[in-house]
Amino acid sequence: MSHDIIELKESLTIDDIMLLLTELGAENVHYNERRNEIITNTICHNKSGGSHKLYYMQRTNMFRCFTECSCKFDIYDLIIKVYKTHDTEVSFRDAVEYVKYKTRKTDRLFDSSFLLPNEVKKNEELAYFKRFKRNKKVEFSEPQTHDDKILEVFSSRHHETFYNDGISHEVLNAFDIKFYDKENAVIIPHRYYKNGKIIGIKMRNLDEWKIESGYKYIPVRVQGTLYNHASYSNLYGLWENKLAINRLKKIAIFESEKSVMQMATMFGLENNYAIALSGKNINQYQISILMQLDIEEVILCLDKEYRDVDDLQAFIFKKKLVELGRRFSNFVRVYTIWDKDGLLDYKDSPTDKDAVVFEQLLQTKEQIWCKF
Repeated sequence: MSHDIIELKESLTIDDIMLLLTELGAENVHYNERRNEIITNTICHNKSGGSHKLYYMQRTNMFRCFTECSCKFDIYDLIIKVYKTHDTEVSFRDAVEYVKYKTRKTDRLFDSSFLLPNEVKKNEELAYFKRFKRNKKVEFSEPQTHDDKILEVFSSRHHETFYNDGISHEVLNAFDIKFYDKENAVIIPHRYYKNGKIIGIKMRNLDEWKIESGYKYIPVRVQGTLYNHASYSNLYGLWENKLAINRLKKIAIFESEKSVMQMATMFGLENNYAIALSGKNINQYQISILMQLDIEEVILCLDKEYRDVDDLQAFIFKKKLVELGRRFSNFVRVYTIWDKDGLLDYKDSPTDKDAVVFEQLLQTKEQIWCKF
């Protein structure tokens, strides 16, 4: 254990430990001033509840569980144990970052110290050399394409659900959004980033029973043909927004197609630098597509996965953002939307409110740092 990590642990006050325990879900945290120790419930192996048999001794900076664990451990080990009870693997380095973040002993929320401890550290010369590899392609077979005539099957009218989500008539037309009366669903064509040809057609179901059954977004089937495609082989909106992305030299990465269209409505089609993953993850092929573009900045705009900026969900989400952002940060500046002021609701996309809120989120975005 490095000197800095030991020093951090020894610097923690009783108030710091009580704060950390509360943040980790401990109940009825009690400080015995005479014995200079803290007593709380055994969160080290119970997701909730448990007997009040977890003790913290200030003189040794160690915990001891007098039930199932029957051993001594420090604050870093406790964090790892608590996360494990929530079915989440946390590294030792993550635990150190959790302590620094919660006790406000770090200024940068998305610091380079999130590097995994067993990762080879890269120096500046290596990073400079790797910039010349950014255009290296990961090869996949070309997807099947479809003629635009297939869109004539659907109605050109627009359903109110997309208007209610803040998407304009002009933008809906620009992205060829249609309506499928037979299925009561909004139609969203996906165009291949290389040539603009249709490679898939997704429908957004409006019937509640379909949504509740997990079929909110599914590929459309017309006359026996399923218009599906591998989402990992493309990025929604890249074909439509490529000129703006190359001109502005930046790209905003969202989860859903709707967010791409919301941003077009806010800033204009000519200034729309958004793309969507059609999901929550990005693969190496999609990264290779982006690295072929003439961009200098990536902004992660994923849906908000926490209710409070100081809760466990927020820390897990922050870890996910850092791991994702570091896949780009050797090549471009990487930022992430981080709603620390409660402007968004749980599960909201950063564009779900209005342009004023989204602009504020952009102004307060956090940089994800790469450690060379």
